[in-house]
Amino acid sequence: MVPVSIQTSSSHVRHVFIGLAILTVMAIFSGLPGCSSSDTMKSTLARGAASEAKKAELLGAIKSLDGEWIQVTPDGPSKIIFKVSSAGSTVREIMFPGMEHEMTNMYHMDGDALILTHYCAAGNQPRLKATQFKGDSIHFTCDSVSNLATNESMYMGEMILTIVNPNTIIETWSHFDKGVKAGTMAFELSRKN
Repeated sequence: MVPVSIQTSSSHVRHVFIGLAILTVMAIFSGLPGCSSSDTMKSTLARGAASEAKKAELLGAIKSLDGEWIQVTPDGPSKIIFKVSSAGSTVREIMFPGMEHEMTNMYHMDGDALILTHYCAAGNQPRLKATQFKGDSIHFTCDSVSNLATNESMYMGEMILTIVNPNTIIETWSHFDKGVKAGTMAFELSRKN
């Protein structure tokens, strides 16, 4: 065998390396469940997107809450922050920011449905779907709960958001224990000026 000398620039080597890295990553992910691009997988992933009118109606109501909100309690004021995110496709609600029991709620569309995922301090994540719209209230009910230890474990399974006026909202949360509604708490919040 005769040795062959190939002269290449560092730019050429870098491009070849990047190309090989991309091909390697693509090969790895094409074999993982949930990352495949097979026709079967494509048909189970797509639910369709909400129309612009539906997004404006449902997610628009949540977007209008963008800003800081205050609840006055016997223990002093507590704060909730709503923030539009992800190019306007989600709204993040931070309950009790900076406190030990800080929690996050994410609002987004899934097809024509408005979804609320509650990232609970209890360590589970109830996914609630808007099922009723009455006047200025949106009623969210439990669709599923991730990271729930058992079917008997406690989780937040219902929330009614009432937009009283542009500067006042009420969140009424219900928790479930052993599969039945076990209690309700309401937070009346005023927009911070």
